Amino acid sequence: MPNLKYQVLLVLVIFASCLSNNSNKSPIYIPRTIEFPKFKLKVPGGWEKLDVHDSVKGSLTNGKDTLFFEFGENVPIVGREDVDSNVFAMDTIDGFLANVVMPISKERIYIRMSIEGVYSKTNFFIECKNAKNVEDILDIITSIQFPEGDKHLGYQLTKSDFSQIGGNNEKGGQIYRTHCETCHHVTRNILGPSFEEILKIRDRKWLTRYLTDPKFKYKDGISKDWEKSSGGLECIAPHTLTQSDVAELYKYIKYMQYYYSHPVY
Repeated sequence: MPNLKYQVLLVLVIFASCLSNNSNKSPIYIPRTIEFPKFKLKVPGGWEKLDVHDSVKGSLTNGKDTLFFEFGENVPIVGREDVDSNVFAMDTIDGFLANVVMPISKERIYIRMSIEGVYSKTNFFIECKNAKNVEDILDIITSIQFPEGDKHLGYQLTKSDFSQIGGNNEKGGQIYRTHCETCHHVTRNILGPSFEEILKIRDRKWLTRYLTDPKFKYKDGISKDWEKSSGGLECIAPHTLTQSDVAELYKYIKYMQYYYSHPVY
């Protein structure tokens, strides 16, 4: 019987200790969502808002790393940095194509991300100037959600996705070369219209349906004009692609648009 009493007392002591430890935990260390006027993001414990200026500029910090963001037509656009000293990646952040850059050097690691056209002509830029925890920063920026975003599109970006040739676009490049390259260049018209011209008129959802759904009826005045300008040549969609394939193709096309239109220096 004494052994049983001892075991009961030991269990009660351990249980009381657990309650005491949990009660001492501050809620600041619980992962949570921080909301700004134009977007929200998920952060690990310890992150707080610093300031917001007219909903277009602001920052947040955990005391070690600080993220600064800005909306506007003239915010920095990632992709113009020197390719010899930086690595790049592309990601779909809440349905918007995002470009991310970080330096090759580990002495001072900055992380920058830009998204064009979040609100009409308004672009978005966010930066950590001297990142202590790279993976946490990448997790935070890829968790961003905008009111008009697509919550079904997203990807957890990691350091392994970065390269000096514009990110992990090899799959998209392979799809482009296999199914599209003969007739469609990214920025100039050849047999068919360029993807740049197509995406000025058609959106990503249209492109996805066209390339994946054999029952999709796309014939309209625009399609007829494109066929006429190509000498009556009709575009035959593969219909074997998945939505994931089209997402990779779309990222590759967008990257190549940057490659052709943004000289590096």
